[in-house]
Amino acid sequence: MRWNSVAACRMAWCFSPNLSISMKCAAMCAPAAPRPCASACATPPRFPSMAYRHIDPSKLLATVGGDVAGYRQLAGIYLATTPAIHEQLQQALAGGDCQRTARACHTLKTSVLLVGASEFGDMLQALERFAQHDEQAVLPLARAEVARLFSLVEEEVRQSLSD
Repeated sequence: MRWNSVAACRMAWCFSPNLSISMKCAAMCAPAAPRPCASACATPPRFPSMAYRHIDPSKLLATVGGDVAGYRQLAGIYLATTPAIHEQLQQALAGGDCQRTARACHTLKTSVLLVGASEFGDMLQALERFAQHDEQAVLPLARAEVARLFSLVEEEVRQSLSD
C-alpha cells in the first residue's frame, strides 16, 4: 500500500538525527554573539561528571535563573510526573488511539523540552502531528523509540541531580 510506505518514510524522517538542524545551528552560533549582560551575569554552574547527549541541563538552569536549588526542584518534578505521562503515551500508541497520542505527546513534549531534550521533543512533535492527522498505522511503530528516548532522558536528568 502506498499510504503505508509514505507513513514508513515519515517515521524514518521522524527519527532522523537531523530533525532540528536550524535549532542546533542556532545553539552553536548563539554563544559566539556577545551577551549584553556578560559582565553582570554570573557564570552558571557546570555539569561535569558526564557528557550529556540527550539533555541540556543549562536549559532548565536558565529557566530558574541559574538557581541550583530551583533546578533540582524542577528536575525532581520532571522525574515524578513524566513516567505517568509516558505510560499514557505508550498505551495510546499500542492502541492506535490518535487523540490520546496527540494529547500525551503534547504534554510530554513540554516537559522534555524544559530539560533540554530537543531530539526527544522533536520526535514527540512529529508524532503529535501524525496523530493529529489520524495516521494510525504510524503509532505502533514509534513505541520502542519513544521508550528508548524516554529512558535515556530520564537517566541523564537523574545524573544531573548528582552533579
